Amino acid sequence: MINFKDPKDQVPSLLAVLGIVLLCGSIVGLFMNKKVPTGELVRKNNENRQQYIALKKRAEEELYAADQMVDKNLWVGKVSEITPTALAKVSRMVSDSKLNLVSFRPQKALEGAALLQIQYNLSVDGSYTNVATLVSRIENSDAKLAVNSIQYASAENDSDKVTATIGLVAFHDIVKAEKTTSTSQPTPNKTETKS
Repeated sequence: MINFKDPKDQVPSLLAVLGIVLLCGSIVGLFMNKKVPTGELVRKNNENRQQYIALKKRAEEELYAADQMVDKNLWVGKVSEITPTALAKVSRMVSDSKLNLVSFRPQKALEGAALLQIQYNLSVDGSYTNVATLVSRIENSDAKLAVNSIQYASAENDSDKVTATIGLVAFHDIVKAEKTTSTSQPTPNKTETKS
């Protein structure tokens, strides 16, 4: 019998009440806990795995496409060949756009860990629409040049003639250039001679 009045019976009574409460709690928890069938868990796990695999594959394809797009706009050859090649391509596009080439000036190159940015200022004279055509040609060509700024100034008051200064950037892949030069050229044997 549970008796809390007598001090000797209080601890055993408390333990008995605690045991009954725990027993009742376990029984209620047993009936309240609804088990999910194992087959359903496996099915959901497989569905989630398939979704993650599809997402990973799509992300890898997008990364590959982005890498291909970036790679086609990078210069890989010798740095000394970039400016003459860029000038030749830009000169041809300027003349095709019926503009006058005023100047093509290389600016200070910015070197990063993997990329070298060679900047140019291109100045042209002509009509506004022809300048817009030139910018479109540069952006959509295989010239491997990016347009990063355009400044217009009116050449004459009563005409559509403008002088435009177009900022261009060529990106040179330092890492790939080093790999191609190291694999294409054998390293010479260095011999030391002492006199």
